[in-house]
Amino acid sequence: MCLVILAGMLILFYAFYGQVESYQLVEIIDGLATPAGDGWEILWTLWPILGFVFLLGVLTVLLALKVWMPPRG
Repeated sequence: MCLVILAGMLILFYAFYGQVESYQLVEIIDGLATPAGDGWEILWTLWPILGFVFLLGVLTVLLALKVWMPPRG
């Protein structure tokens, strides 16, 4: 199962890698668009939300295991 997840991650990273250079993160302040990051700089700007999503995924897995696993004893 770990190999399937790793393969999926590599495929998604490859797809993201091909498109990331064309992305631009823009802030709109008083109607003026100010670039906040281009290409890979977006990751440095958005790292807190990426960390939050990662921890949310870990929490979801742990809660799912607690709910659906039979009690040991």
